[in-house]
Amino acid sequence: MAGGRGSSGSNPFRHLEKSAVLQEARIFNETPINPRRCLHILTKILYLLNQVDYFDFPQTCVLK
Repeated sequence: MAGGRGSSGSNPFRHLEKSAVLQEARIFNETPINPRRCLHILTKILYLLNQVDYFDFPQTCVLK
């Protein structure tokens, strides 16, 4: 088994909840910007957007 611990091909984002990610997205309003945290949250948002479960209209307004 190449690649270290756990089963091969495990997904670190498989247990994400949309509501938790949307609350985390509030950091984009903070000053100063933390680029590392922003990048991590953007990655989570992109993962969720690529899933079958789409965002509702009110949820997309939160992301604007």
